[in-house]
Amino acid sequence: MDIFNAYTTKEERNSALNWCKTDDLDLIALAHAIKNNKGTESTLLEGKQRQLLTLTRTRRKEIVRRSSLLVEIRTLMDHIWREYQGYAIELNGKRKTQKIFSDLWGKSSLFFMEHYPHPSDILSLGEWGLKKLSKEHNLKLRSATIQRLLFAAEQSIARSKKELAPEFLVLKMRLQDLQKINGNIEVLEREKALTSVLSIIHLVLQMRAVR
Repeated sequence: MDIFNAYTTKEERNSALNWCKTDDLDLIALAHAIKNNKGTESTLLEGKQRQLLTLTRTRRKEIVRRSSLLVEIRTLMDHIWREYQGYAIELNGKRKTQKIFSDLWGKSSLFFMEHYPHPSDILSLGEWGLKKLSKEHNLKLRSATIQRLLFAAEQSIARSKKELAPEFLVLKMRLQDLQKINGNIEVLEREKALTSVLSIIHLVLQMRAVR
């Protein structure tokens, strides 16, 4: 299969083909390019290379989908409990944002977004309830994280849970979507790694056969 640079066909059109209609002009430009051997040969990928290309492209699409989903979840949490993603504190005379979780998308943070997304939920649990929850679900919450959760819940001015019912529903759906996409990406990455190894093995065997 030959591939032609757009600039090549443009030059062919400009050289001596201005007497043709647009469609005919394009076809004749390509014909002249073929005649003058201006194309570059390109072979279609086959075997493991084609499989790797498919896996890589699909993984990239899933990552783009996940990026959009993360933005949507952040926006939902802003509507439900703005301070969940961080609250302002004074440090050495300067204002900075104190994050509750070091990783907003880690296991602990996702657990609370799914099961206890409203500040009133945290206040109802209290320090003892949060410690118990951490132990039962292996969340590994540090004392500092628990204190930050409680402080952010106390300082929050959030709408009532009844009023936020639509946001809770959409949040739950989006978190389920996130879990599914993360699973898809993991599967694709494993398959890609396996295919890469098999491709290398196949290449090595071919080289040995040639020798």
